[in-house]
Amino acid sequence: MQEWMGQMGARTPSPLSTLEEVITVVRMLLCGERVSYDGREVHLHDVLLAQPPAQAPPVLAGVRGPKSMAMAGRVADGVVLAEGAGPGYVRAALHQAAPGGDFRVSVFSALCIETDRHAAYRWMAPVVAGWLSSPNPAIDAHPHAAELRQCFAQGGEAAVRQMPREWWLHLGAIGTFDDALEHIMLLSEAGAHDVALFPAPELAVARNQIDDVAGLQAAVRTQ
Repeated sequence: MQEWMGQMGARTPSPLSTLEEVITVVRMLLCGERVSYDGREVHLHDVLLAQPPAQAPPVLAGVRGPKSMAMAGRVADGVVLAEGAGPGYVRAALHQAAPGGDFRVSVFSALCIETDRHAAYRWMAPVVAGWLSSPNPAIDAHPHAAELRQCFAQGGEAAVRQMPREWWLHLGAIGTFDDALEHIMLLSEAGAHDVALFPAPELAVARNQIDDVAGLQAAVRTQ
């Protein structure tokens, strides 16, 4: 994050403190308050939204690690968990945030549905390899995290393609339709309020996935 902030001339010595201040004042403004605030990075004097919303929308923090989760629990309405999140990561986020009241957990999840689940695994192996190539709290919370990393370290993408179904269920809506549905239900049971599905980058493929998403939505409602 600091890299692209630097490109805009907005690099901050303390990203976490800056995010906490921004979330704090944004929530105040959305609630229709007149705000004067003098923080480390955010400075406002007598600022008021000309047309505040009738009902303030929730402000969610897109954060990953335990310190930022704790910050979100203090000042945000919830968190957005990035791709690779499974039910273990949802539970870890709620534990680390330790919210005092209502707290929303939204999950971005990769979508890849094929009649043959192994075809979906082949498509997604390079993506998962990317998640495994750098520190990733979502992977750390996977129930088979150590085995996952060892599998990738020893066999690369080829080994990722051969991972057991159970491991894939905790990584995304990947496999058959029923696999994708089970992934979503596992997230819900762990405490996620909603799941946003990432389509394929190719437009033609993404268009075909609309029916998959509609089918999943209908199936979730019957659970």
